[in-house]
Amino acid sequence: MARFATEKFCENRLDNVFSHLTNTSINKFSPNLNKNKDGIGNGCKWTLKKLRRHLEACGIDFKPIWCKIINIILLTIIPIAQEIPKVTNCFELYGFDIIIDQNLKPWILEVNFSPALTIDCDVDLQIKAVTT
Repeated sequence: MARFATEKFCENRLDNVFSHLTNTSINKFSPNLNKNKDGIGNGCKWTLKKLRRHLEACGIDFKPIWCKIINIILLTIIPIAQEIPKVTNCFELYGFDIIIDQNLKPWILEVNFSPALTIDCDVDLQIKAVTT
């Protein structure tokens, strides 16, 4: 899933959480949430499929970006793999928050050991319905 702020970024407005944060728990209170925003549309979330299509429409190949994302996730998990408890008929679900910089380099912001599985919008339903 790709998340967006509901207002355009502005360095001079550090107090405006709607332009600096992409958390749904914050942006759901934005007056712009359901407005049609330039380049984003309604809401503040896209599926990865929509993100890929958008990047490719802009002439950006998504495959190398995705390979880098997989690589940094693996490099994060491999060192702790032996520490993850193995329980029969169970699995662990981690949420990786990744930002892509202006040079198309992905960076891990944080790893969530209990990612939100709540369904707040159609994008959530498309992505999370299988896990709930």
